[in-house]
Amino acid sequence: MDRWDVDLIVVMQTALGGGELRSLARDVERGLRRRLFRGVYVDRVRFDALPPTEQHRVRMAGYAATCLEPPVFSHWSAAVAEDLPFLGDHLGVVHTITGSRSARSRTGASVHLLALPGSDVVEVDGLRCTSPARTVVDVACASGFDDGLVLADAALHSGLVGGKEMLREALAAVPGRKGAVRAAEVVEFADGDAESPGESLGRHTMHRMGVEPPLLQWRLLRVDGVLIARLDFFFPSVNVGAEFDGRVKYFDPRFTKGEANEVLYREKLREDEARRHLAGLARFGWREARSVDLLRPILAGAGVRPRHFVLL
Repeated sequence: MDRWDVDLIVVMQTALGGGELRSLARDVERGLRRRLFRGVYVDRVRFDALPPTEQHRVRMAGYAATCLEPPVFSHWSAAVAEDLPFLGDHLGVVHTITGSRSARSRTGASVHLLALPGSDVVEVDGLRCTSPARTVVDVACASGFDDGLVLADAALHSGLVGGKEMLREALAAVPGRKGAVRAAEVVEFADGDAESPGESLGRHTMHRMGVEPPLLQWRLLRVDGVLIARLDFFFPSVNVGAEFDGRVKYFDPRFTKGEANEVLYREKLREDEARRHLAGLARFGWREARSVDLLRPILAGAGVRPRHFVLL
């Protein structure tokens, strides 16, 4: 690796002399550089300007450059490399996995001691990572149900995981591990038709409420077959639709394809047309997606009520 790599902004201490090391130490004190690991420095201004996931990629590349053997990145680090979304802030340290009991975590890195079949290792942008299916299983075992579900739904939706059987096989490859029961529940509940973390969370909250399982990405058509709208959720027994409204829908250029006010206007026209063919239409955001108490009255107002209660 070039120690002045423009793309990674990584400086390797091992390639520097004593005078250069002292200069780097002074740069850290003056706030010009940031020390990520022993032997790895970055230009602070350029590093801080990067999005959090890109900062994490720099951490991964810097960490890999300090290892005698190429590490296998896992958990949330593997998710970053594979462009899979996840909940929570897990980007402050890099996560690696190994079957060697002699491996130890160090500042800025967390080493997970788990069995690792060779089939669970892939290469992503020159870095070794756990396969997408194994990444889902590791996160589901190590964190809560929602965390695992968001990752599982996204992996299935993106096609990185070809089906639930791949997830089952990845889970079976490490039998008896802590969190395996929860991970198995995540795998069986996962649905690749969920298109965003908010939809995954909302679907789980609906399940906890005991409402009718909704159909996902329902195409609402006129009698002549013309598409009116594609709904995130549809409850056929009551002819009610529901939409997760994430801020990204209105402000991210990848989705808006125009000014925010124009997007809002088009969305209003779409909703007006949809309401003429539905008994009700509910909208909810991030807070409601994770809360039974907040989502229940929104769905009830549109005509969706629990059939039974689910105890978790």
